[in-house]
Amino acid sequence: MSVTAEIPVGSRVRHRLMGPGDVLATRYRGYEYWVQFKAVKAWVRGGELIWDPPAVGKVDPSRLGRPASRSMPVDSDGALRNSIPRAVRKIEAGHAERAVIESFRLGTVPDAYVEQWTEGRDDELAHLRHWLSDQADGSLLIEGAYGSGKSHLLQTLRARALSEGWAVSYSHLDAGEESAAFSKRLYRQIARGLDVPGIGKLEHALLAAVDASTENPAPDHPILGNVLDRIRRGTMRPDDWEAVLGTGEATAVTGFLPDFTTSANVYCNLLSGLGYVMTEVLGKRGMLILVDEVETASACLYRFHFTRAQSFFRGLTLTASDDPALLDETIEKGKNSYVGATTGLIYAGHRKIPYLYRIPSGLKVVLATTPGPMRGQYKEWRSEQSVLEIDTLRPRALRTLMERLNQTYGALHGVSFPELTVTALTAKLLDRFGGLATRRVIKAFVECLDFRRFNPGQPLKDIL
Repeated sequence: MSVTAEIPVGSRVRHRLMGPGDVLATRYRGYEYWVQFKAVKAWVRGGELIWDPPAVGKVDPSRLGRPASRSMPVDSDGALRNSIPRAVRKIEAGHAERAVIESFRLGTVPDAYVEQWTEGRDDELAHLRHWLSDQADGSLLIEGAYGSGKSHLLQTLRARALSEGWAVSYSHLDAGEESAAFSKRLYRQIARGLDVPGIGKLEHALLAAVDASTENPAPDHPILGNVLDRIRRGTMRPDDWEAVLGTGEATAVTGFLPDFTTSANVYCNLLSGLGYVMTEVLGKRGMLILVDEVETASACLYRFHFTRAQSFFRGLTLTASDDPALLDETIEKGKNSYVGATTGLIYAGHRKIPYLYRIPSGLKVVLATTPGPMRGQYKEWRSEQSVLEIDTLRPRALRTLMERLNQTYGALHGVSFPELTVTALTAKLLDRFGGLATRRVIKAFVECLDFRRFNPGQPLKDIL
């Protein structure tokens, strides 16, 4: 008869497609059963099984493919542990779990759940939380090898900062666009990626700033002053908005916004003005700028492009650190450009505005890069520069992550690996892809689960 009551462990059952089998375990109050069929073990919904109650009895160990006398491995507390996945916590499959699995299939984590899916980074996260709350430290360099998890940490920091009331922008450098050498291109990414909690994007924040003020909140800012005035009067045109967002040409409202390698001062000034608006007008804790893959700045067409990119990063970190020299330093004509007499920073000859609008700027900046010359440059730029070095994720932490992923997948699709298989498979994937390819290991693990789900009778070696 079909199942209407919970089947005891050890019962003999039959499945329409996979034939007879023995029940080894149950979960979700009898909704699913771990069944040993002739050639495969699988989680099966109880409604798919046919069970004859009188057949209840102990399973003959010889039918499970192992000697009856073979001892089972035990945990450190001496409790019996078999090779069936154990539920560390009950997982209720829903939208969040489905979103996580689909994202892991692509090797990423959804922004909304990135903190919950961070393993083995307690020290690094504590460091980031402390830095975020330190008003005196405006810039941070995260340094780690490719695949070590820098991008994941940035996304984790982004999620926490948003929850704590920071306006946050995440962007990454594109070597093809040389977005570090040409400051306007990186500004465009920062403006496009800005997210202001409770308000929305950059254009929404500027509108909200005008609504929150009885007068122009930044009348003396060389760019935003006129923009905010036009917003108040309702005379902003589409091309004016495109100029503010960095996606269009400059207009009479914004003034000259050059796309030159010497224009770092213009865009640092604009960003520091936005930081002031976020904190002093909109009441946010600050404006956090996250820039990933900074090392690609060295992939420039010309050597002087890299020099200009370094000047932009230096100017941005000094701006976020409220360096008072940026407010009133003398600008001199150098050999190939205008430079600051105190800082040596490059200025746009057509618009010699300061890097910093006001103190405090309201900005915090995090740059993520691989080990290389950038760190030495940072130490030259700012002797007290904070640097967070990260190593690759430890195998034990990755194993814990794989077990959680395995359980979540099982809750969604009724298919998961035995505990020992998770350990062996994690080690196999690490051996194949290397310890620096955490993202590829996770992606491959989900693909193995997909393979088992759709090919229950085939061994994993067919895909590995």
